[in-house]
Amino acid sequence: MKIIFLGLLFCEDSLQKAYGQVIGHVSMAPHIFQSNLIKGLENQETVELTVCNIPPMGSFPIHNKALFSKTYTWGNGYSQIGYLNIPVWKQFVQEKKLYRAVSKLIEEPEETWLLLYSLYEPFLKAAKRLKKDNPGLRICLLHTDAVPGRNDMQQYMTRAAEKRGNRLVELAKCCDKFIFLSKYLAEPMEVGDRPYTVVECICNETQQKSKVTDGTNKVFLYTGSLNKEYGICELADAFAQLPEAQLWVCGGGEAETYLIDMEKQHSNIRYLGFQTPEQLAAIRDRCDYLINPRQPTGSYTKYSFPSKTVEYMLSGKPVVMYKLEAIPDEYDLYLNYLYKETPKQMADELRRLINADYTQLSQKAEYGRRFVLEQKSGIKQALKILDFLEEE
Repeated sequence: MKIIFLGLLFCEDSLQKAYGQVIGHVSMAPHIFQSNLIKGLENQETVELTVCNIPPMGSFPIHNKALFSKTYTWGNGYSQIGYLNIPVWKQFVQEKKLYRAVSKLIEEPEETWLLLYSLYEPFLKAAKRLKKDNPGLRICLLHTDAVPGRNDMQQYMTRAAEKRGNRLVELAKCCDKFIFLSKYLAEPMEVGDRPYTVVECICNETQQKSKVTDGTNKVFLYTGSLNKEYGICELADAFAQLPEAQLWVCGGGEAETYLIDMEKQHSNIRYLGFQTPEQLAAIRDRCDYLINPRQPTGSYTKYSFPSKTVEYMLSGKPVVMYKLEAIPDEYDLYLNYLYKETPKQMADELRRLINADYTQLSQKAEYGRRFVLEQKSGIKQALKILDFLEEE
């Protein structure tokens, strides 16, 4: 089987450059997911894989210092599409270049799958044109997030988001199959009778287990985007009422100012800013628990499986979070769920957790690490995807 993957990820060289070019923070979760998928597909003897990637960078000059993104090859002969990094124009150029690049790769359309990552408009437009030119070409969309305008996280931009979401869903009608992180995406994506499957995560088998602690320092770590919708402010408020434990936060986003103010007022709260994956690994070694405060209070939480769930589980540290609708029940054995929503209630639940037997919590975490390594590896999930694509 030949698979041409259109991805929004960094090759190693562009990732290192992005740390210095991006204004704000680099979004790592999509990059890690796609990198793990590529590694899994590369390990399949029956797959001839080609990758065309676009680094997921904001536009010059507001979100990025770089005016140009260069074209070059990387990995196993994969290609990165170059473009002038200015709004609107860059997507137009990306579509044209992707269309030309992929057209040269399609020799036997009936034996080829075009695998697209996310509802990225240049991917969908290029795919639609390619399908028209090559009717036998089969297209699968791998979508990992909510549909714009069709979730309550974007109420502040409903009209614009809804218009954009409708346009993208219409373009996605050129796709033959779908891969989602949540079964609930089938409805807003208007899948109808087209086949879809769920791949909620792909773990990085090379991630090392974190150093073992005894829980006496009671340090909780949160890593990731600091969107207020994710509950980070409520988490900080909870630790303001839990002085016997510590909260460390790494990441960037709109809640930064709030966290900086909370750090000044409470000695047990530390905001460490954006950290590279290597720096995060060192910080995880010093923590006792890993926490995600995102609550199942909005419809948008149905549409995503937080990538940090598996990253946390791979560390071997106790994972504390809420049971979101998109989390399959098979994870319940390995996670420590919160149930109450207010900061005081959260503080009370966390207090009971830190007073529990940490040895038992660590053993539960170890079982969770083994579970994701055995059941959610890149190779395992790639096999699931291949079986799905081969089904008639």
